Amino acid sequence: MNSSFLGEVLILVLLVINSCRIFFLKYGKIDALTVLAPVCVVLSVLQIIAWNADFFSILIFAVSAAAFFINFRALLRFASGLYVDHYSIAFKTGAALILFVSAVSLGILLYFRPVIVQPSDYKAVQSKVRLVGSFAGGFHTASAFESADGIVTVCAPVPEQPSAGSGAELPCVLIIPDKRADTNFYLPYMYMLSKCGFTVYSGDFSARDVKWFHSAADVCFFRRFFSVCAYLKNPHQYEAEKEFYTFNISKEIDAMVNFIRRNASENQKIFIVCDWMADTAVSDYVKLHPDVADGFLNLCDFEEYVTPGFGFVRQLEPFTAFRLGFGKSNDLKEIQLVADRTLSLLPQEKNSQAEEQSNDAE
Repeated sequence: MNSSFLGEVLILVLLVINSCRIFFLKYGKIDALTVLAPVCVVLSVLQIIAWNADFFSILIFAVSAAAFFINFRALLRFASGLYVDHYSIAFKTGAALILFVSAVSLGILLYFRPVIVQPSDYKAVQSKVRLVGSFAGGFHTASAFESADGIVTVCAPVPEQPSAGSGAELPCVLIIPDKRADTNFYLPYMYMLSKCGFTVYSGDFSARDVKWFHSAADVCFFRRFFSVCAYLKNPHQYEAEKEFYTFNISKEIDAMVNFIRRNASENQKIFIVCDWMADTAVSDYVKLHPDVADGFLNLCDFEEYVTPGFGFVRQLEPFTAFRLGFGKSNDLKEIQLVADRTLSLLPQEKNSQAEEQSNDAE
């Protein structure tokens, strides 16, 4: 599952259980449920590391931290093996507040739950490659104990289907995400292309020699969150800085093309799909490297793609889509329409088999 949803639900449920004990725990008992507070703090940090920060993950971390401080004295009593003699008014008030915020957040989270999709639903396989290095010096595969400077996601057809990496004539597809999204927000689209025989690549980089904010917001866990916040704060100013984004994304395109040609074939043709922020950089790259690029398209050119710059956020992060004014979607029809339009624009002499498989998918 490529979503933080289940982890966030788990943490909120644990916070509710932790706070509810003021109503059912009898005095004279060891207050073991107090350990749930630090557990929630640890889990909320791991959620941000694993899935990057968003509104709910930051809210859950803040609530977990508040629960930890409220439960601090109770934790000391539990560590000393002492029994509960009473709960103070201040503790009961704090626990009730945590309970209310957690319960309301859980209800909102369940209402804005994402559409769950797995690569196996589309006869695709997904893998991730951790990279270490820099844009200036190049990237190579990271060891298990190295901190990654980039993560490449590869979605490929199941082995019995033809794929670009196996010597078939289909080009591979490279997705260049907008920074208000990341690869996770294009995964269903990547699965749909993979089902039709294409190997699809996308990368998220955090190397130190390319900065987006020149501040702590450049930390890979927070960059997308601050990008969305910057857009919400001043959309016109954010869009006016597109030339700066173009310079950075051009470096990411070079890094991804080098990765693909190392891992697929030096003669591998690449069709590039970009979102709003990357269109100029991709257009320039295709013009300069016709021997590598087999064409490109900008998702924003499709009327079916209604969230330009944010990936398929209506399906995968509905609450953020609601805040942006897009509304939520409970199915994948919109993504399938965009995938079908993409397939129709891929090199026609190479995608006849892909079209046949797409018709089978329908």
